[in-house]
Amino acid sequence: MRKRNWIAMQCCASMTSTTCAKTSKRAVCCLSLITHRYERGSLIITSNQSFKDWDQLFEDTLMTMAAIDKLVHHATIIHCEGDSYRCETALKQEKN
Repeated sequence: MRKRNWIAMQCCASMTSTTCAKTSKRAVCCLSLITHRYERGSLIITSNQSFKDWDQLFEDTLMTMAAIDKLVHHATIIHCEGDSYRCETALKQEKN
């Protein structure tokens, strides 16, 4: 999807950790998405990493702080704990 379409959508969902890997293009793309959606529309982000570990996703601490700052400004953060459904299923299949 092109960047200009991100602004027009009422809600945009994105996944971190895998889609925002620490490569220059992906990190910039992820930060661009967050910046373009900031105060314009909803953005749903899921991550298996806490914010303290997000330095691994972006090139530098400044990019990390900019992304987190924009995300949490008007955010509702839902923290879920527990085992991964996919990991649990994979372990069950492995045993069989």
